[in-house]
Amino acid sequence: MNILENLNNKNFFPIDKPSNKFWYDQDTKERYVHNLKVQPKDWHYRDKIVYYITNSLGYRTKQFKDIDWRKCIVLFGCSYIYGVGSAEDETISGYLEELTGIPVINMGAPGSSPTFSLHNSAILSTKYPSPKAIVYGWSSQYRCPFYTKNEVIHCGNWLKDSKKMGETWNSNEEHPAINLKLSSIISKEMWNNRTNYYEFTFFKTVADTLSCDYIKQVDYARDLGHAGKETNKIAAETIAKNLNL
Repeated sequence: MNILENLNNKNFFPIDKPSNKFWYDQDTKERYVHNLKVQPKDWHYRDKIVYYITNSLGYRTKQFKDIDWRKCIVLFGCSYIYGVGSAEDETISGYLEELTGIPVINMGAPGSSPTFSLHNSAILSTKYPSPKAIVYGWSSQYRCPFYTKNEVIHCGNWLKDSKKMGETWNSNEEHPAINLKLSSIISKEMWNNRTNYYEFTFFKTVADTLSCDYIKQVDYARDLGHAGKETNKIAAETIAKNLNL
């Protein structure tokens, strides 16, 4: 089934799957071997195992048909929500589920944009029952999706941008900022009076644009790039406090 058929059938957009359960995205075996050489003897990831187990569409959660959405918190975002470099129990969704006792659905997609999260959220709002809560960990406004027949290419100023979509998207400051604001406005209206709603970000520019909560990264995951367990725990505690479930 191609992406247009997926969309016509109101299915979530597919994302890349790990080639195996041990490594994914920037969390590569080569980087890990290097990090072992430069990190202290008590480095957390010398012993902590990180697995990437995904559903059939590539998301780090159970099969969508097996989810009771009414009883869940749903998190949208990029690799920070997905938890690149983090074990499942040390992702934001893992900590949040432990804190609240409520199942948490991880809809993070590495490299993705606010627009991509908005589009998946729109599919959720039309196809599935309203969850207990919706949370956006907004990703960088300098990213955008490029849709093809069989995949979504995440474009931005940090990627190889063969379609020049990201280059055009970021040709001035107003365009990405306005699109980010529109994504937030539409999302709030979409879920208004339907469920609990909260938004935050790990990106200072996004926080300034939306005037939403900014969570500063205080440690690093196994890849030494993405947020580590302490940062993820702070994010989960912040979400739980603001949802007040």
